[in-house]
Amino acid sequence: MWNTYLNGRVNIPGPIPWPIVGNLPMLLRTKNPNKLFLELRMKYGDIVYFTLGSQSFVLCFGFKLIHDVLVKYGDKTKFRPLWLRSFVKLLKGQASLVFSNGQEWVAGRKFTVAALKDFGVGSKSIEERIHEETRYLVDFFSKSQNSSIDASKLFPKVASNVVSNIIFGDRFDHEDPDFIRLLENVQFIIEQNSPFRPDNFFPILEVFRTTNQLQAAVERFNETKKYIRRRIDKQRLTFDPCVIRNFLDLYLAQEGKQDSKISESYLFNTIVDMYFAGTDTTSVALQWCMLYMLKFPGVQHKCRSEILEVIGDNRLPKLSDREDLSYVNATLHEIQRIATTAPMAVPHTTLEDIYIEGKLIPKKSILLCDLMSVHLDPIVWNEPDIFRPERFLDDKGHFLKRENFCPFSLGPRQCVGKHLGEAELFLIFTSLLQRFDIIKANPEQTLSTEGKQTFATLEPQPFKMQFVIRN
Repeated sequence: MWNTYLNGRVNIPGPIPWPIVGNLPMLLRTKNPNKLFLELRMKYGDIVYFTLGSQSFVLCFGFKLIHDVLVKYGDKTKFRPLWLRSFVKLLKGQASLVFSNGQEWVAGRKFTVAALKDFGVGSKSIEERIHEETRYLVDFFSKSQNSSIDASKLFPKVASNVVSNIIFGDRFDHEDPDFIRLLENVQFIIEQNSPFRPDNFFPILEVFRTTNQLQAAVERFNETKKYIRRRIDKQRLTFDPCVIRNFLDLYLAQEGKQDSKISESYLFNTIVDMYFAGTDTTSVALQWCMLYMLKFPGVQHKCRSEILEVIGDNRLPKLSDREDLSYVNATLHEIQRIATTAPMAVPHTTLEDIYIEGKLIPKKSILLCDLMSVHLDPIVWNEPDIFRPERFLDDKGHFLKRENFCPFSLGPRQCVGKHLGEAELFLIFTSLLQRFDIIKANPEQTLSTEGKQTFATLEPQPFKMQFVIRN
């Protein structure tokens, strides 16, 4: 790669790499990759090339370039790189919805999309499954007035329970030891698999990871798979092919068929994917929603007024109410814009050399698309750092779709849980504002909108809140 860079074949600007290690020292020096990438953009432009070891990376910024990369050239960039060595090892080389390509990915995506729709005659809709968790929340907050609620502890349970309901057909009690252990395992595995760990690019460095770390990750992953195995075996006992109740039933209905394209190992790994993605991103998005309502009580009041005017307080909000709640919808979109939950799209790669805007992207390069650069672009969004829900309203106060808004990424690999995530945010957010005033647990508490980067999300700084039944 050093020679490739020096001979001029790659015509994308970027920092000069060191022999062997590439630009790894640059990455190791930073605690904030998003800030580093922004600095690279300011220096080199909207497309930046760098290397980590022998692996090529291409950073893409701005809506036009990212749209070209993921949509216009989506048939050539829809592939997933498998550079997360430790995570791929946990999967034992077996595919999942996130870590698969080709026909296996096509079949898996089709299967999962079907599972995220209504499951058929006699089944509960996605809306009903979210309502089950919402009712629990409303009841919980009603009984715990004046209690200080830690958003980072509560909402992972909420988001994970919705996923559990879709997969298994039921929800966990928030204090269920099995549920708590499941969440702990998911969080531990995420923490042990940082995307920019040096050993992802230099396998020899794996010897410096402690045996305890590696063994703990393997044990927790296997423990999670054993739990899923028990749930599958239990569900076989009540399975009726005429009544598809949930994700597992959908799998059992096609299991054993000659044309079945979903293996049991793929199912296991996809369920793990669903817990990772469905818990982490939705939980963080809900935390941002609460933080901005605390920080902007005027917006909270305006949202609540619209909810009560349109829905009243005698029933839970429905997805069909969305088109009549323009200001609420605008507020949710503005929160997702200004606090981009997943600032970097899940990486893509190419299987051949391609040219975009005259720039050569070498085959097998890892493409990193900075979605935050789309949402904070001052050319598109006037004063992008200012929280202003009215950006998503037209002159008549109706909700206005904005092209440069892509929290779930774009193209063929757009997040398969997009509609589920949108439904969760809308139903939970509106249901809570309908019933409660959300206030600071401590009036002196300072609320920061500076996020902290985790595995794939940008989380708010810790904060606590109270839910007060409205008068």
